[in-house]
Amino acid sequence: MKKQAFVRRFLCVLLTVLLTAGLTGAGSIVTRAGTAQQKYKELEKQLAELNEAIEELEDKTSEVTQQKNALNQQISILQEQISLLQQDIAQQQADIAAKQQEIDATRIEMADTEELFRHRIRSLYMMRTDGILTTVLGANTYAEALTAADTLQRITKADTQLLDTLTQQKATLEQEEAAQQVILSELQVNQTALEGKQQALATSLVKTNSTLTMLEAQQELAEKEQKALYEQYKAAKEAAEAEIRVTSNKIKEYVGGQFGWPVPGYYTISSSFGWRVLYGEDDYHTGVDITGTYAGQIAGAEIVAANDGYVTVAKYGTTGYGVCVYVDHGGGYITRYGHCSSLAVSAGDYVTKGQVIAYVGSTGNSTGYHLHFEIRQDGTAIDPMQFFS
Repeated sequence: MKKQAFVRRFLCVLLTVLLTAGLTGAGSIVTRAGTAQQKYKELEKQLAELNEAIEELEDKTSEVTQQKNALNQQISILQEQISLLQQDIAQQQADIAAKQQEIDATRIEMADTEELFRHRIRSLYMMRTDGILTTVLGANTYAEALTAADTLQRITKADTQLLDTLTQQKATLEQEEAAQQVILSELQVNQTALEGKQQALATSLVKTNSTLTMLEAQQELAEKEQKALYEQYKAAKEAAEAEIRVTSNKIKEYVGGQFGWPVPGYYTISSSFGWRVLYGEDDYHTGVDITGTYAGQIAGAEIVAANDGYVTVAKYGTTGYGVCVYVDHGGGYITRYGHCSSLAVSAGDYVTKGQVIAYVGSTGNSTGYHLHFEIRQDGTAIDPMQFFS
């Protein structure tokens, strides 16, 4: 009885240990999967934010560049206006200088005439009335007397008219000079205003150049980060290429039949087979990306085996194709299913066409939920769409 009781206790302890070990192993798998999911989500978020930032920077840089070009054009136009105003000002100043010479000459002429006029007035005053009378009475005939009197009157009148004419000329010249001075003042005011506007535009241009420099620096940094992500993706892709090329064929002969669509119900192709641009670099896409009609629709959808075969790779990854599955269909044909969220099979399993092998996710270097599906023949990627109508 004691021996039976001991055996029962031993079996209970052994069962507990085995269950504990099993749960611990399962927990470690869950932990590894959870860690991978967390890492890929962080990378996905980082990549999405980076792509968005680059697009915004490109838009802002384009806008600021256009603004800079517009400011440069405005400054050029203002500079031309200032140049024209300066020509007008120079011409007005030349005209004013010419008028001033005329005024100065007229003033000298007027001063000489006034001096002569004053001299004649003084002479006539000295002669007084009897002097004038003597001049008139000194005539031999009446006609000569009238002529002498008329001549004296004409001399006085001519001097007075000349003085009036010179005074009017002086007034006219001074009015013209004043008018030109007003025009010159207006031109100088306009030039000052344009120079102020030009200075304001120049200040704006300095700020724009500063902003543009900052945006270009930010864009350069973002592009460097994008380049680093691409290098990471490239390294992971090269590793995946090496991995799929060394995958041993468990089936020598092709299993036969047509390949089936790997995500039933979802047929949108977001990226086709062949050359494309990824992370700003030319990249050869070795498969097709299958997604939903709107963002996130396909998330968690069932991924099925395209044909019968052995699972050669079933792994959790955080770069490249992330969580992925390879299935060997014999005859050199292998299919790959990348960026899955989780797996439903393990390496070494034999699967049949249409069997669920994984679920759609966005792990590894991915910008959104989709399935990367490719078909290889003797290690060379071929366009999967040739097998589907």
